[in-house]
Amino acid sequence: MPQPSEHLRDSTGQSTDQPSPAPKSKSAQIDPAKYQHLADKHGIKFDPALHKTNKDGTPKLTADGLLWRKPGARPKRSESRVYRGAPSQGPDSPDLQAEGARYRSTAEVTVATLNQLAVSLGGEDWQFGRVEGIGRDAERAQHIEAWERYYRVRGISELPWWLELSVAQATYVLPRLAAPSTKKRAGRLRAWWGRMVGRRKADKRRPALSPDSGEGADAEGERSA
Repeated sequence: MPQPSEHLRDSTGQSTDQPSPAPKSKSAQIDPAKYQHLADKHGIKFDPALHKTNKDGTPKLTADGLLWRKPGARPKRSESRVYRGAPSQGPDSPDLQAEGARYRSTAEVTVATLNQLAVSLGGEDWQFGRVEGIGRDAERAQHIEAWERYYRVRGISELPWWLELSVAQATYVLPRLAAPSTKKRAGRLRAWWGRMVGRRKADKRRPALSPDSGEGADAEGERSA
């Protein structure tokens, strides 16, 4: 008896077997346009290149319900992506303008903080000076522009809270350490500490005498003689 054909064919002689569909990738399974209602803390809409995703490709959210941004990720104008059903974002889009303003604001805060810290440590000689032929605030403006470019390249739009707190406390404490009253109190504290440490060292060098041995009385008699 003839064996049945491995592949069934229709009347035209072509195989009726359908090839199995290729597995879809994670990016193909998830349509970013479905998540354009979500945004990160900077107001940027969902973009798989900028934001973290779960194993199934869905956006990963923070405890506040915001998109979780990848470390160092930043939107690139030359590689901007437009998804079907999502509005395109050009160079003058509100999101990019807002992010650019945050870079500028962070740079201004950085320069003002560093200048305050420098003046606290070194005095008024560390104030920003006038640049000949440019203007009074030219030196300050040069620093702001340099920091702004750095933040844009690194994708940093805000300073860490711990850095702001540390600088604020340093600018408060360091100038007051040079005050005369603070120096006087610090001198008293050092003297008290030195006496206490010296007393403890002397107690360690002194031999321990037993009250029943009589050595203490003999030593006292020798001193009196």
